[in-house]
Amino acid sequence: MSGRTDSKRFRVRRDSIPAARRHVRTVLIGWKLGGLVDDASLITRELATNVISHANGTGDYFELGLRRRNGVLILEVTDSYQWLMPELRKPADDETSGRGPVHRRRARRAVGRTAT
Repeated sequence: MSGRTDSKRFRVRRDSIPAARRHVRTVLIGWKLGGLVDDASLITRELATNVISHANGTGDYFELGLRRRNGVLILEVTDSYQWLMPELRKPADDETSGRGPVHRRRARRAVGRTAT
């Protein structure tokens, strides 16, 4: 199966989220991958929302990329801001997000202790 690639830029604004979802729908239907539209649209919404939430004010646009290679669909989002590498920090007790890396690190340590 030959590969296909598509990318499109969107402004870092809330109204770009439904526009990005519509774009994904159009591309996937054109690629005869209509069965993936619902899942890919949901993923697009989540990724675009993250860009809007975290890059708003730091970049002008985000780019949505779709690639189809050897039966695999890759959907990726990049923004126009040049970020520094993230650093692991301990979230405050009242924070509602950002706990994933901390939980994974604790889980690895707990598994290591029980295995010895």
